[in-house]
Amino acid sequence: MALARLIAVFNGDLEESTETYKFLQGHLVPVKMIPDVTSPPLPGQAADDVRTRYSLYVLLVGEEDAEWAEGLIKAYVAGR
Repeated sequence: MALARLIAVFNGDLEESTETYKFLQGHLVPVKMIPDVTSPPLPGQAADDVRTRYSLYVLLVGEEDAEWAEGLIKAYVAGR
């Protein structure tokens, strides 16, 4: 069984990423949210708390769902 290639479809702060993540899940898009390790760290956070260490997060979807997810995200952002 081959592993699906993951594509980044969204990058934003924790609140934006969480809302977009929930929106995609509501449309049954398999999505993963991970911290953007290239983003600057949040000030004052404990060094061992990886989930809140970074200021930006990335949403990843499988290659086969990327176009669908990008279209949904565009519609979601336009509707805000």
